[in-house]
Amino acid sequence: IKEERYSIGSRTGSKHHLQRASERYFIRQLYCCLVKSTRHGELEPQLAHHWHYDAVAFTWTFYLRPGLTFHNRTLIDGPSITELFNKLVTLDHYKNELSHVASINSPAENKIIFKLTRADQGFGGLLSGIKYAIQPPSQVNDSSNKHIVGSGPFQVTEHSESKLCLQAFDQLRYHQRLIHIFHLQFPVKDKNLMLM
Repeated sequence: IKEERYSIGSRTGSKHHLQRASERYFIRQLYCCLVKSTRHGELEPQLAHHWHYDAVAFTWTFYLRPGLTFHNRTLIDGPSITELFNKLVTLDHYKNELSHVASINSPAENKIIFKLTRADQGFGGLLSGIKYAIQPPSQVNDSSNKHIVGSGPFQVTEHSESKLCLQAFDQLRYHQRLIHIFHLQFPVKDKNLMLM
């Protein structure tokens, strides 16, 4: 068995452009999306407790759970998610999938509206992908920052070349966890493969 260690998102320069299933698993522990998809393609609540697609107006509206925060305790609200997605639509890795997004706004603290230029019943499913996980807008495209600020059920408490420690993020009350602390220890053998 080949032993391999790697940095979360290091191959692509972004924490959200992932390839390996093991990376996706850990990123899902650190970040949440507005919604998640079941294996049958049905949307389920995550940071948004409710959503609505208006097929006439081509809008997707998401309603956030109250009191959400990032791991650094800054508020996850409509304006911060609007700022995040307004940054994402300008990036090459997102432009093709988001080319039909005409505008993103937040008329209320807990409400985000995506206005599309055409019908897209699958847009909610698109936003359930890890690529669209909610992060602080200031963290977008900052692969040099080793301090991970997430929105998911676990937060990073230690992140070094040889160790990754995750601890349950107690502010995320709707998400049930079976464990409270998770440690990964890596033997340091190859300096070219390292945990960021």
